[in-house]
Amino acid sequence: MSDYANYYSNHADKLDTYWHDFVTVQGDWLINRLKIIFPIKSSFNVIDLGCGTGEMLARIAEIFPNARLSGVDGTPAMVDKAKKKLDGHATIEHSNLNDYSFKERYDVILSATVLHHLDSPSDHLDSIHGALENGGHVFVSELAINTFKLQLAHYWWTLTQKSHKQAWTENEFRYLIKSAHFNIVNGAILSPDNFWRIQMYHLESVKNLS
Repeated sequence: MSDYANYYSNHADKLDTYWHDFVTVQGDWLINRLKIIFPIKSSFNVIDLGCGTGEMLARIAEIFPNARLSGVDGTPAMVDKAKKKLDGHATIEHSNLNDYSFKERYDVILSATVLHHLDSPSDHLDSIHGALENGGHVFVSELAINTFKLQLAHYWWTLTQKSHKQAWTENEFRYLIKSAHFNIVNGAILSPDNFWRIQMYHLESVKNLS
């Protein structure tokens, strides 16, 4: 089991409560963007990479009843929780995201605060291109290491948590995105509390637009 899977396996029972505000602020921003793109009753397919307990997918299912939902997570405990939460409304798969192979193409691909756990964030972003339908939409988020508190926390996590492999300032993350051949359609810095800062972006593939 990977380092990040070990970490989340040990914390699975309390994640929905502990990370509630952290996930909710991202879910609100995502739903608002999806409402701009898709009519409520439209049918489109979504995959959530690193779906955790399935909270993001559950939010999408609540607003878009005809959306076809899939999720992938590297932690068996998370997969079990997501399956129970979605109750048959999504296909949830256990797989290591470091070497995940997509089974089909998607209208929406979500990767929320996953990249800092992965061996190669660039490979992860590159793999998304091949799984994205023409004109499809990508949503990515990560910690925004823009404050002194988060800079200190990043150094501490790097020393103490094997699951934490890297982090980015806003400018660094935007550079990573553009280097992976995505256009940034929209973005925001989200603040669930006085400590966390989350950068979240709506992307389109340059490869699909060319």
